[in-house]
Amino acid sequence: MNKREEIRKENRKSLVGFFIILIVSAIVGGVIGGLGYRSTGFFSSIGKQLKDFMAMNSFYIMLLGAVLFQGVTWAIYLSAKKLFEAWNGENEETADKIDTKIGCMMWIQNVNVILAFFLFALGIGLQQGAMSAEFSLINTVVFVLNIGVTIIGQQKAIDFTKEMNPEKKGSVYDIKFQDKWMKSCDEAEKLKTYESAWKAFKVMNTAYVFAWLVTVLAQMIMGIGIFACIMISVLWMIQTSVYYYHSIYKNR
Repeated sequence: MNKREEIRKENRKSLVGFFIILIVSAIVGGVIGGLGYRSTGFFSSIGKQLKDFMAMNSFYIMLLGAVLFQGVTWAIYLSAKKLFEAWNGENEETADKIDTKIGCMMWIQNVNVILAFFLFALGIGLQQGAMSAEFSLINTVVFVLNIGVTIIGQQKAIDFTKEMNPEKKGSVYDIKFQDKWMKSCDEAEKLKTYESAWKAFKVMNTAYVFAWLVTVLAQMIMGIGIFACIMISVLWMIQTSVYYYHSIYKNR
């Protein structure tokens, strides 16, 4: 069997599964769209209730989230610091535990930032003129403090990592921090980062499809308009274009 025949055989083998998934997706999408269209009033009512709830409570959710996230991340930081102070500089198992804790701390902090931006925008956008000047100021202060404490936490985590690994370079407050940090990583760390980025790219390609589908259905059923779908498509296009640009022209 030559290579061309091998390719054709592999394509025929995969084609059946592909068409099954395509047909099932079309049927499911059609059913959901049909039911949603028939239940427009119900979903519009749910959407209005959710909008009203978020307009009244987004600030309190943001405040509660900020307290919880900051409490958890700083508890993890203190736990990692305690391990570091008892570390003899040679035990790899302890070093891995510290790295894991710092990684989790950074993960939670970044999730906190995303939620903070979302809830702040939601509160401002939904309440608009109904929000008093005093409440708007308090909302902004809580948001800024949350982000500020998060940045300090990230700085602590990065400085901590640099203490463990003196070869690491870069400051959180430097605009080119990520570039400097990557240059100071060894090949194994870079490979791990690249693999993580590739997995994130694959997951996001699937996530964009579902996000696009949700915004289209929401436009049909709840009348939210096309802007959300446009933004999803723009972000999807940016990610795809950046990936292919670098894969084609990198190191040329």
